[in-house]
Amino acid sequence: MMVANLPIERPNSQDYLINELRELRRTVEEYTRASKFPFSIGHNGVPDFTVLPSESGDGTADLTMYYGNGDPLVVTRTVGGKKIFGIKDASVGGVQPSLFVTDPISGYGLATPYVQFALYPYDPPDLGHGSATFYPIWTGNAQALNPAVQAVISLKLVSSAAATMQARWHLYDSVTGYSTYSAVQSLSNPGAGTNYAFSAAQATTIPQSEIGKSLIVDLEARISAGAGTAYASPTYFVGSGKGLADSIGGW
Repeated sequence: MMVANLPIERPNSQDYLINELRELRRTVEEYTRASKFPFSIGHNGVPDFTVLPSESGDGTADLTMYYGNGDPLVVTRTVGGKKIFGIKDASVGGVQPSLFVTDPISGYGLATPYVQFALYPYDPPDLGHGSATFYPIWTGNAQALNPAVQAVISLKLVSSAAATMQARWHLYDSVTGYSTYSAVQSLSNPGAGTNYAFSAAQATTIPQSEIGKSLIVDLEARISAGAGTAYASPTYFVGSGKGLADSIGGW
């Protein structure tokens, strides 16, 4: 016998459970699609973790993890339409310096830390030569992690008469064929003796296609006029953020 208005699905029946699962899935999907920020966790009024709308107004969220005293430790920010990630030195009061941050100007690579290229004599113990053509005196390599490099050369010229030496950097990738030379730095002797000089700081931007690859750098020198011995030493050759490289000026 059939009774009018009886529910089609009886509690705990198979149809009932199937529909409950469907409703649960729909609810989960709605929550999954919904925005989860602003969101904040803290203690005693001090933030520990926040997900807030970006101050850039681009509609994205910025994440901040705090040190425990309200100072930021890990942050994401939108700069120039690009999302960057940074780790701060929270042991420093006030404005924390960045220990690690993606480069906001180039949009790729690291602004900090600066990655040092390890350099060593090309043909030890000969650190000088009198060739009229450029010859490597120092060489080295590093993985390209920063979007730019900056460098300074120490020059020394020994001659028995008037002479001129020149030095330059050669940065290249022996696999991809990428290659760039710095501007040539010159040092002249008016007569017999020894002369010393430091080059101006030089910098160049590394293409994004080279980030993560192994780059080789040679410090080359030659005697361009007269006769003598040219010495060149790397004061430093280090990766850097593009902003600093731009302020130095490109090769």
